[in-house]
Amino acid sequence: MNRAHLIARTLRGQSIQENVVPLYARPNQSDMAKIENQIRRRLGMGQRVYYFIKPEYIAYSDIPIGLNYYIKSYYMSPMTRRLEANVDSNYIRNVP
Repeated sequence: MNRAHLIARTLRGQSIQENVVPLYARPNQSDMAKIENQIRRRLGMGQRVYYFIKPEYIAYSDIPIGLNYYIKSYYMSPMTRRLEANVDSNYIRNVP
């Protein structure tokens, strides 16, 4: 079981209780890493990024069964000179 940051330290997430959840290795090291890389890539392209992630629990458990996330970013399209949006949302299951 890993201590996973909902907002990664590399994205200025803090190591505080509200930002850390227990996740199995695969969801943390693979699925969360993909999300973090996607956010870093968008930031590197100068996009403004909004990120929401929420752990989902069942009654009387301290371990989430999964995570719902939503990423939205905005950028100025060079072709249309309009503000465009990228949206991604999904669910990560917390399974070994």
